[in-house]
Amino acid sequence: MVVLIPIIGFTGSLLLIDFNQQYRWVQIPYDFINQTQGGDPYLYIKIGLTLIVSFLLYIIFMLVTFVINSAFGPKHYSPVDAPQQKFRGGDYKR
Repeated sequence: MVVLIPIIGFTGSLLLIDFNQQYRWVQIPYDFINQTQGGDPYLYIKIGLTLIVSFLLYIIFMLVTFVINSAFGPKHYSPVDAPQQKFRGGDYKR
C-alpha cells in the first residue's frame, strides 16, 4: 500500500489536471506554473495534487480498515474477562 497509493495518487493528479484543462473547474494561479525552459510547467501542481490525493486515499483505506476490524474483530476484554494480574508487591525493608 505504501508504494501503490502514491502511484494511484499521481495517476489521479494527472487525470485531474487533464479534466481541469478540458472543463475549466479551477483556474490555476500563474504563480504555480513553472516558468523554467525545458521543464514541466505543471510540476508543482502535480506534486501538490499527488500529496493531496494520496493523503485522501490513506484516510479512506484507514477508515475502511477500522470499520472492518470493528465489525469482525475480536471483542475487547471486560473487567470480568481480563486475566488476573500477577503483581504481589515488593518486599520493602528499611
